[in-house]
Amino acid sequence: MADLVLGLAKSAVEGTLTAAKSAIEEEEKLKKGMQRDLMLISDEFEMMHSFLNVVVAAIEKVLKHNFGLSNYFKCKSLFQSILPSTTSKLG
Repeated sequence: MADLVLGLAKSAVEGTLTAAKSAIEEEEKLKKGMQRDLMLISDEFEMMHSFLNVVVAAIEKVLKHNFGLSNYFKCKSLFQSILPSTTSKLG
């Protein structure tokens, strides 16, 4: 009888360890996938930010050239209120 109880306990522990090991392996796979996705998303945001900086610089150039400085400063204030982090580099 004691051997039966011991065998059942041993089987239960082995099953639990197997399940825990599988869960840990799955967690590692998910973590690696998440890190990869996070890097891709971060790269995308960096590219978008660079693009927006180019757009803002182009708008700044057109405004300075075509509308004079007083209108440029009015538009600059408008852009800074809409996109403060993107237009912070405007002179």
